[in-house]
Amino acid sequence: MVILAIWRSFQKSRASSVFPTPIRFINTTGLKITGLGAIIQILAGGWNEIVHHLSLSEPKIAPAHVLLTFGMLIVGFGMVLGLSIENGMIRHDILIVADWKRWLTLVCIVLTFASIWLAAALLAGVATLVLVPAKRTLPDFGSVTLIGVIFNFAWFALQVSYGRLPVYFPWDLVPLVLFDALVLLGKRVVAFEKAVLFSSAVPSLLFYSTYYPFTQHLFPWASSFGSPVLILVAGGFAGAFLGDRVYSTLSSFPMSRVA
Repeated sequence: MVILAIWRSFQKSRASSVFPTPIRFINTTGLKITGLGAIIQILAGGWNEIVHHLSLSEPKIAPAHVLLTFGMLIVGFGMVLGLSIENGMIRHDILIVADWKRWLTLVCIVLTFASIWLAAALLAGVATLVLVPAKRTLPDFGSVTLIGVIFNFAWFALQVSYGRLPVYFPWDLVPLVLFDALVLLGKRVVAFEKAVLFSSAVPSLLFYSTYYPFTQHLFPWASSFGSPVLILVAGGFAGAFLGDRVYSTLSSFPMSRVA
């Protein structure tokens, strides 16, 4: 489906030679990144199939699974990049569209960030790597909390319905609400970018509740504050700064396509 969508989009972009604005720009950067992620997923799927046929036993997290998840992340980042460019052009009245297309773009951005967070949770468990670029893309209050609600719904279904774990309260929404609130207050004092980085301390320090009850089984030692907890907290801050760099790099990359 991803490959078909990319192929159709490139066909339409090549056929379109009329530019209604002085800026000659076709929004295909995100499609190229998404295509790279799709190729990685296909290679990982073939590799995984070969491993299953040659070996009866394999580790729970096999290299092919990591490569597949990495491909999912690349596809998601490509999608959110293309959607973010579209959203930015709509918000600045560069692109005039109907209201339903404006809202559909926003909904797709939120859903894509939630899916990226799910893939990141399976790969690394670093929430800030996704939340910081999400907040930079959607600066309005409550955007990260909304992404968290969708993430928590999928996580709840995975843990309770599929994993047969007891029903639990979604504590992971608490640090996200605090994150949104701190950004709202912080941007009145410092620049918005710094407010986002400072506010990322909340999901970093409250990482245990951010992925509860997944952390209960993955980090059984996390109930006591020890050196492994400090490492994960440091990882949360590292994820925030890396997420900020990812946003800055990806947001500036399409400008090289402007003629």
